[in-house]
Amino acid sequence: TADEAVAVKELISPNKKIILVTSAYHMYRAKRLFEGEGFIVIPYKVDYKTISNRKITILELIPSSNYLALTEVCIKEILGIVFYSIVDKF
Repeated sequence: TADEAVAVKELISPNKKIILVTSAYHMYRAKRLFEGEGFIVIPYKVDYKTISNRKITILELIPSSNYLALTEVCIKEILGIVFYSIVDKF
């Protein structure tokens, strides 16, 4: 994501208003990285990983590979935020 922000900066000058389209779970980190390159970001979240108004049943307590995959996505995103915070990209 940091490389993409730099590549976009090479195509268009910073201080421009851009619409950033990315997964909802990824928006926080992506928005901060693009703002760090000097863009004014209008976020447009897509690809939500949750279902609203869903009834929870007892079956939700049974382990599922789908939920394990979502946990992996979440952990990777958290690690990305921590990494960029440490290397001061934010």
